[in-house]
Amino acid sequence: MKAGIKKLSGTKKKITIEADVAEVDHAFEEALKVVSKQANIKGFRKGKIPKNVLQTYYPGEILREAVNHLVNHTYPKALDEHKLSPVLEPHFHIEKPMEEGKKFEYEVEVEIKPEFDLKDYKGIKLKKRKTEINPKDIEQELSRIQEAKAELKPANKESVLQDGLVATIDFFGTIDGKPFEGSEAKSYLFEYGKGHFLKDFEAHIKGAKEGEEKTFDLTFPSDYFAEALKGKIAAFKVKVVALHEKLLPKLDDELAKDLGKESLEAIKTEVTTFLTKRKEREIRQEYAKDVMDLLGKEYKFDVPEGLIDAEVKAGKKDKNEVEKNLRLQFVLQEISVKEKDNIKIDPKDVEERFHSLSHMYRQPVDVIKKYYTENKMLPQLVSQILLEKTLDFVIDNATLKE
Repeated sequence: MKAGIKKLSGTKKKITIEADVAEVDHAFEEALKVVSKQANIKGFRKGKIPKNVLQTYYPGEILREAVNHLVNHTYPKALDEHKLSPVLEPHFHIEKPMEEGKKFEYEVEVEIKPEFDLKDYKGIKLKKRKTEINPKDIEQELSRIQEAKAELKPANKESVLQDGLVATIDFFGTIDGKPFEGSEAKSYLFEYGKGHFLKDFEAHIKGAKEGEEKTFDLTFPSDYFAEALKGKIAAFKVKVVALHEKLLPKLDDELAKDLGKESLEAIKTEVTTFLTKRKEREIRQEYAKDVMDLLGKEYKFDVPEGLIDAEVKAGKKDKNEVEKNLRLQFVLQEISVKEKDNIKIDPKDVEERFHSLSHMYRQPVDVIKKYYTENKMLPQLVSQILLEKTLDFVIDNATLKE
């Protein structure tokens, strides 16, 4: 076998493979064995059918099996010989049919992993972030705890809907006379002025008394989150069923004990710990973004077009963004190979990811595992974890500057 290589681009190569007569004849012999075992010809036992009879009845099947056998044996050898690592399925081109007693040539186009020199990734300079917690953040978190334990009492009968009051409302909306998703609710409880509804919606019912009904038209904003409602005009009918005053509990040890804590100070400690960990996660994400931006500027090698097209077709952002992300993945993969003694995946890493996905999708862990196993997605999951751990490695080895 001979294999010649022609460079078509930075990541695409054409391999011309020539099999000698002995290899071709051997492929036909193996094909005859396979077809003989499968053939059903009256008067002959399977596996005992003469060659000339098989060639008469199954010429296409024999040729197909012979080509498959030859390609399956010569193509991998060509890859090994030239140290090529395809990242996508190859494209085969056969100009002339294969014949016994003759050499056979075919071409294969492959897209391979890009070749590039790995630059120094240790000691990358990152701007140091502050981990201190803003006292206002602690106050806001304590306020949320108060809100969660708030009680409602009937508002004064003369009260009108305004900031600070909580309303129970019934509402019904239509567009072109037809209801739409989320257009109707009974006994809906909301605090006025907190932005739970569109500003125009709240403006139309402001000042309403208990038992009062309001009818009005409302135009949904052009940037509304629900695509089907953007810019649409809806007719609403709203009844203020009841008005309530919200009573917040005092932020003291009694509230803490009601929440199962020893004291208010214990709650503050828990809140501070929670906010600190959240801040650390946010900073970690910022460092990760910095590293990805820096690596993105460092490398400009070609990325396999087939991979880019596949990602774009899958709906993953625009082509430039996809190319940038794929390039980064190749860099991180190369780092993970070089640092294989320092970057490893333990079974517990995969197990933790399954539990994380279980929490995210609100499905039992076994259901998540079954989904990834049956859909043969475990390799992608492991690869993703490896890339994340590699990114963590680069961050941990970075130099933080003020």
